[in-house]
Amino acid sequence: MQKKTGFENSPNQRSKMKKNIKLVLSYDGNAFSGWQRVDNAKENKPSIQKLLEEKIEEITGQKEKVTGSGRTDAGVHALGQVANVQVDTEYSEEQMKHELNERLPAEIRVMDVTFVGASFHSRYDAVSKTYLYRIDTKERECVFTRKYVYPAGGHLDLNAMREAASYLVGTHDFKGFCTDRKDGKPTVRTITEIRITEEKNNYHGQEVRIYVTGNGFLYHMVRIIAGTLLEVGRSERDIESVRRALEEKDRSLAGQTLSSIGLCLEKVEYKK
Repeated sequence: MQKKTGFENSPNQRSKMKKNIKLVLSYDGNAFSGWQRVDNAKENKPSIQKLLEEKIEEITGQKEKVTGSGRTDAGVHALGQVANVQVDTEYSEEQMKHELNERLPAEIRVMDVTFVGASFHSRYDAVSKTYLYRIDTKERECVFTRKYVYPAGGHLDLNAMREAASYLVGTHDFKGFCTDRKDGKPTVRTITEIRITEEKNNYHGQEVRIYVTGNGFLYHMVRIIAGTLLEVGRSERDIESVRRALEEKDRSLAGQTLSSIGLCLEKVEYKK
């Protein structure tokens, strides 16, 4: 007969099962130096990754890496960023969500917590991402949305923008639409849809919204696409110039890199 130790029923001594936790996050990019954890954050702002890791350590006592579906830059917002982390915990999904939101600043919220299979990886398992770029077309930018919408200050030709965007849909080498990368990694990506709409926001402003969906994006790629289409909408460049920039893979032939202010990671999709 095995001798009892007296600790069998103690909750502090029970073995815990390591869980793979999927997080869906929403955040205001203005408050952070970007997603990626860095030693010297810009303007002393925290990175989102580091902040999450610190709060998870407070809750579980474990220092674990939080992996994001993508590295949003400083100032880029998110409605549906996805991340995952593996920790030993006895908390339920709702308890973990509550504990994180109690500790995180108001500029970031955990929208959903799900325990997933051990093999799930927020970045490698993503099949598509949708980014939204918002452009204010009123003469005077809206005072309530100025931190989240790029000020164009005038009417845009949406038909011309849509025609130019059609050249970018499909699988292409987007070397001409990214900040020059010197690591030699492939620059081929697939864009499945670019949707351009015009609508009023809740503060009576007029916005053009550019939705870009693809299997992955290069550094500054969406901001360069938005900048190029903005110039087409302003009649500052012709539609064919977009095709030339794509075919010749020449960054100098594409448009400006718009600021991060109007960019938001809207959603990340996975195989069911």
